[in-house]
Amino acid sequence: MADTVLFILIRILLPFTLIIVSLVRPVGISYFYLILFFVSPWLHTKSLKQQALLNVFVICLCAIGTLCLIGHLLINLINLFFIDLSSKKSITSILRQIGFLYFKGLSFGSIAHWILPDIFVLLETIVYFIYSKVYYKRQKKLFLDDSYAISKESKELRGALKISEINRQLIIVYIQSVLKTSPFFTLIVIYFAATLRPSLPGSLYFLMFIIAGTYWALYRQLHRGMYYPLIFMIVALLVHVTCLFAFQLSVLQQSHNYNSIWTRFMGMEVLIYLLNDNNNGKILEINSKLNFDSYLSPIALMLAYFASTRNLINRSQYELRSNTIRMNLVPKPYDDIYANSEPLKEKHEEILAYSESSMLEQFFYMVFDITSFIYKNSYILLNVIMMIWSIVYHSWLTFVLLIWANILWMIPNQRRSMMRSSFFVVLYAQILLITQYVYGMNIYESELPTKVTSCGVNLEQVGFVHPQNEGRQPWIPLTVKTGFLFVFWITSRQYFKEKAEHRTQSDLLQQIFGPHHLRSEQLLFERSRAPQLIIFLFKSTSNFITRIWMWLLIFLIFLCAMIDRTMTGFRICYMSLFLLFLMVFQMSLQLWIKFLYGFWMFLIFYAMTILTVIYTYQFDHFDYYWETFLKVQPTLSTIFTDVSWSLYDVQDLMNGKTVVPTWHLLRKLILKQKFFIYIGSHGKYSFMSGLKNYVQKDADCLVQENFSLGDFWKLI
Repeated sequence: MADTVLFILIRILLPFTLIIVSLVRPVGISYFYLILFFVSPWLHTKSLKQQALLNVFVICLCAIGTLCLIGHLLINLINLFFIDLSSKKSITSILRQIGFLYFKGLSFGSIAHWILPDIFVLLETIVYFIYSKVYYKRQKKLFLDDSYAISKESKELRGALKISEINRQLIIVYIQSVLKTSPFFTLIVIYFAATLRPSLPGSLYFLMFIIAGTYWALYRQLHRGMYYPLIFMIVALLVHVTCLFAFQLSVLQQSHNYNSIWTRFMGMEVLIYLLNDNNNGKILEINSKLNFDSYLSPIALMLAYFASTRNLINRSQYELRSNTIRMNLVPKPYDDIYANSEPLKEKHEEILAYSESSMLEQFFYMVFDITSFIYKNSYILLNVIMMIWSIVYHSWLTFVLLIWANILWMIPNQRRSMMRSSFFVVLYAQILLITQYVYGMNIYESELPTKVTSCGVNLEQVGFVHPQNEGRQPWIPLTVKTGFLFVFWITSRQYFKEKAEHRTQSDLLQQIFGPHHLRSEQLLFERSRAPQLIIFLFKSTSNFITRIWMWLLIFLIFLCAMIDRTMTGFRICYMSLFLLFLMVFQMSLQLWIKFLYGFWMFLIFYAMTILTVIYTYQFDHFDYYWETFLKVQPTLSTIFTDVSWSLYDVQDLMNGKTVVPTWHLLRKLILKQKFFIYIGSHGKYSFMSGLKNYVQKDADCLVQENFSLGDFWKLI
């Protein structure tokens, strides 16, 4: 507990305090806090020398806070009792730029805004000195206590630790290593620093994130190639943050046009204005033209610098910790280890008596099972996300994803086809994401147009859209599309993993969660050590959904045909297909079984056709293309409306006009894959072949007894 409190003081409270006190006042003394922030991630507490350097750092921070408070007090005393500096504009302006001013005429809130940062810094340094003195005194006492050391050593030698306790400690160590030494956490922070306010410097961080994600998707070890990129990121972030803070000074604002294209292109924005005179008791004024993400952006940049620096310092410990965990958790055959030693056998039996899984272990086993299942079936998510991306962001570029997904569904052996094409989907999605980042920069329509009037091309229809023109912040579509891209990365990594090796023996997660926990060779919760209630609920739900999937699909087709504000042609067709399904089922069960494959294939092609036609009809001048190339007369426009081929806004398009055909298409394709490709290959799906045999043996009885839906449900 004491180590945790010290960690919070040094690694969380101290950096956040320096970030806030550097940002809230655009004056010279804030640069001292900024410099100390740049130094803070390089400090350690592991050795006496590093502890001494940390103490020197905190003393400097305390001295700066104290001197600033004394300076505020002296300036106000001089103005009050000796010299009125308000008449000397040049001196007053210089002192204001440094960070000292006369508080006469200011409101209480403005005065508190000006001096509270220094007070917070001083109080935090005092708290650290008091706690560190108590902490190190206690550590020294524990170190000198021989009885404590002997009892601890004897406890370890007796093997009194439970296996569950060992696993819990290893899980905690693993989480700490991910947060401290793994590049994943650093890349996530860099991503948010790049996307909150897209800019030219931010594009470097964004490209670094994209390249690292692509490298990871190729099933490569990410931490091994991150040394020099991290150094580049640290230097770039340091320069970027320094320039951003310099731009907040009113001296530079007066000599530079903050609304020029290059200023906006570089992402320079004035967050807080420092007024030359008191304005109704205020000396600082927040820029009301900016959104909240503009104020979060410098915080994210500074956190990205801190995380990158800490990762660079700790990266040498990453492989050391990983190898240590692997050595302690490597599975050893018990027969080979304990066959020649009776004392070891007794010790082994004693340890196994305490090998019950803790709640933390069970939770991680469950998380591992779920993530393993998602990895194994990520190819389905790949195809679903391609369709969702094309519908959420309607354009010709995303229409390629829609057609691509439909083709992949129709190719035999969908898993192999989807896995093989996953990396190409990754590359195409990254191109879309980079173009979205460029159009998300603070650039006006006249500088980067979305409509080419000379040739009448609407680039918004192609997919080049300014989010600001639609009233959205740039980070929203970037975050959504990056989430889609992450699914593509997972699928690509799984493909290259399966291609490189069928069994992963050196997987750290496998070693932690069990020696026989192979991710690529089991279904969800098979041989799992997750809680039995979770396993039972999942298997029961899975079996139930498997049995009713086809009838759920038929019921949803019925709902699609019935629920809508207007009657359209494709709804009538859905109702006809629903009635045809029931009619054939009631006529002859043998005929119905033979009829199913053609029925579902027709529904698949029908849903694809409806989806493609409605999707493409939303583009500009598409009715003109129909008239020109397909010779469809304008008088038939009412027929198009009746069939549901009309223009919709984005909300209606998302509410159901394209979502309904897409959702039906997904369910039908899953049904086709499960019930017609894998019939008889697994116990879950073998009921169709059993039904066929049952019908062939007792055909006469079925015809005479009027076989019903209830009888069919009992059969399956």
